[in-house]
Amino acid sequence: MPKETVVIDLGGSILTPELGQINLKLLKNFKEIIAAESKKRRFIIVIGGGSLARNYQNNARNLKIKDNDALDWLGIRSTQLNAELLKSYFGNLAFPRLITSEKQKYNWEKGVLISGGWHPGNSTDYIAIKMAALHQAKKVIVATNIDYIYNSDPKKNPAAKKYQTINWMEYNRLFKQRWQPGMTVPLDPKAAKLGQKIKIPLFFLDGKNVLNLKKALAGEKFKGTTIF
Repeated sequence: MPKETVVIDLGGSILTPELGQINLKLLKNFKEIIAAESKKRRFIIVIGGGSLARNYQNNARNLKIKDNDALDWLGIRSTQLNAELLKSYFGNLAFPRLITSEKQKYNWEKGVLISGGWHPGNSTDYIAIKMAALHQAKKVIVATNIDYIYNSDPKKNPAAKKYQTINWMEYNRLFKQRWQPGMTVPLDPKAAKLGQKIKIPLFFLDGKNVLNLKKALAGEKFKGTTIF
């Protein structure tokens, strides 16, 4: 029986929470989970840019760089640097080349596929769902630094509504913003529209909680939001 394919959209914010800081404990725990689960599942991991991307983009704006493509490329290169670190650390567990374009040709017979950003106008959220579509994945797990999807920022609004489940149509009504480099929403609008189109289940959770991540992978009850 073929292994099921799972895509993990790994937030750069949990890998590099502060500029120059890498969460080594998280990397170790994450690798252990993927190594154990690889016996039963095939994995695609798409990683964001985190603090590195935000730092470059913020400084670029301070330098009066306003071109969205230029700002996006700074973010993309940051994601690819994070992806290179992940691939190197995974060693033989990983497919030997990063996926850097939807036009890239590769023969995926074994190993964890790892990708960062591709080209301007697309976030790593979008790439995760695009890869899920290309490889007929069973689910996407968004591992970030937030525990649930809320209708507003819970740090600024204590009355923010928390969603344990939400459908794609509702999500797309809540978050209608157009894509901007470095934008902070649970899942970017373009990715969410694709998620609705292909009707893929998505689990949104705090990726720092590795036991919770294991539950989501196993199909058990987990702490987080399910989009269906």
